[in-house]
Amino acid sequence: MMPKATLEFNLPEEQEEFLIACSAGAAAAAVWDFDQWLRNMVKHGAEPLDQETVSKVRDQLNLCFSEREVKIG
Repeated sequence: MMPKATLEFNLPEEQEEFLIACSAGAAAAAVWDFDQWLRNMVKHGAEPLDQETVSKVRDQLNLCFSEREVKIG
């Protein structure tokens, strides 16, 4: 039997938290898309930003997720 996890929210008091949880998958996908865009700018040349700047932005993005133990791809 597979383990299960259930999230419960007291609505309407926790409506905002509920909406965040519901959109977490889409948010993670959007961040992954953004990371891939940064990766492509580093790999193929960034215009009008220089590759060093884009690389620093990408590194910071990944550090933020790493510190929070969030996996994006």
